[in-house]
Amino acid sequence: MSAPEFVIWTPRYLDDNGGVIVLFELCQRLSDLGATARIWPSAKPVGFGIGTWRAWASYIRRKRWQNPKGVGNASRRHLATAVVIYPEIVPGNPLGASRVVRWLLYKPGAHTGVVDFGEDEATFCYNPAFNDAGLNPEGRILRVSSTIPDYRQTNFGERSGAALIIRKGSMRELNAHPPDAVNVDEMSHAERAKIFNRVERLYCYDPHTYYAIYAALCGCVPIVIPEPGVSEEVWEPDPRMRLGLAYGEDRVDWALESRSALLDHLAQARAEEDVAVREFIRCCRERFRR
Repeated sequence: MSAPEFVIWTPRYLDDNGGVIVLFELCQRLSDLGATARIWPSAKPVGFGIGTWRAWASYIRRKRWQNPKGVGNASRRHLATAVVIYPEIVPGNPLGASRVVRWLLYKPGAHTGVVDFGEDEATFCYNPAFNDAGLNPEGRILRVSSTIPDYRQTNFGERSGAALIIRKGSMRELNAHPPDAVNVDEMSHAERAKIFNRVERLYCYDPHTYYAIYAALCGCVPIVIPEPGVSEEVWEPDPRMRLGLAYGEDRVDWALESRSALLDHLAQARAEEDVAVREFIRCCRERFRR
């Protein structure tokens, strides 16, 4: 049986938005592994008519969708038979698809306060920490990562100072970093990489940001500020994903000792992710077979 076609709903590409990056990356991986996959820009209306002409006019006028991977855009005719993949931030089923996958890229409702999913959706999570056992009791994981060349170690000498990153940790107490730490939230990748190569430590209030790994790749020690009552194993159940990272300042030695193992793991990750994407295709084929 052939692989189903996929349409991935995604906001406009931004190179500092991890969720959007992996939506585009999944589209590319599906295509690389023999499936047919396209994106549906979130601003693109579904129907035609008086009620949508303003939306179409706005979409056409602003249609400057950065698409670094060159993946194709879906049209309305694809929606009738495709499996549509929505991230957890999307309420309902705006494309009116009959086959829906919900991909939990973060905890449902954490960004919007709204959890509005359909009853007959297939659910996968990016990380076990984001899973909802009621929606995904099997704990099915779909994880893809995208490398950014800026993040590599160029400074093998002395370092000084610290940086901090807040992102999804903005509602937390922000009192664990030194007062002179540099906030890298709004920087470009090139600017962040330069800071990560200059400072000794990065304090992360967002406990699940991939920038912690990027910092480790630059030779910096990423310190994830622990959440109250959340153990290291609950924060990240997969021990391989804790390599090179310190969950609290008392784990700095572990971060330093395991950094080389992190580099080895990342070198193997692409092959493991491709296995997971193939399993995802198989699950969708079985779930949505006619």
